[in-house]
Amino acid sequence: MLTIAIANHKGGVGKTATAHALGAALAERLRVLLVDMDPQASLTGACGVTDAEGASMAEVLGGAEPGALALADVLQRLAPNLWLAPADTALARAELGLVSRLGREAVLRRALATVASDFDVAIIDCPPSLGLLTVNALAAANGVLVPTQPQAADLRGLRLFLDTVGQVQEALNPGLELVGVLVTFYDGRLLHHQEALQVM
Repeated sequence: MLTIAIANHKGGVGKTATAHALGAALAERLRVLLVDMDPQASLTGACGVTDAEGASMAEVLGGAEPGALALADVLQRLAPNLWLAPADTALARAELGLVSRLGREAVLRRALATVASDFDVAIIDCPPSLGLLTVNALAAANGVLVPTQPQAADLRGLRLFLDTVGQVQEALNPGLELVGVLVTFYDGRLLHHQEALQVM
C-alpha cells in the first residue's frame, strides 16, 4: 500500500480539499483509504460522516495506552473503492497521551500495516500543526504532498515545514519522499501570486 500524507503546519491551505479530491479521483481505479488525522475532523465531515464518536482514529491510536479498536473496526465505506478512517475531537486527547508512550512516532504506521493488503493507496489528511499526529503521518508515509498558498507568510511556513520533513527523513523515515508542493488558491492575475510562485 502506497501511503501519502497531505501536510503543512499552516491551516487554510487546502489540505482537506486536496485529500478528499485526490482520494475520490484515485478511487476510480484503485482501492483507496482516506485517513483523517485532524481532531477538527474536516475530512470526515467532507465525506458526509457526522458522528464518529467512539469509533474513530482516536480509538485506534489510543493515548498513553494502545487503542481499544483495530483500524479495520472503524473503517466506513464511502463508495465501491473508497473507505474512510474517521476522526473526531477525541484525537486531541489521544495526541496528548501519545507523548508518554514508547514508540509514539510509529503508532499510525503499525495501525496502517494491519490493513495494507486491503488497499492500494492510503491518503492521510494531517492537522495544521507539527504535533505527534503529523509526525506519525510523516513517519508512516511513503510520500508527502504539501499544499500551500502563494503568499509571503505561507512561503515562510513552507520552508519551516520542509525543514521538519528533512528531520523526519533523518530520524524516523528515510524512505519519505517529497511528492511535491501543491499551490492552492492561485490567481495568475495577482502580481504577488506570480512572485511567490517564482520564489518557490
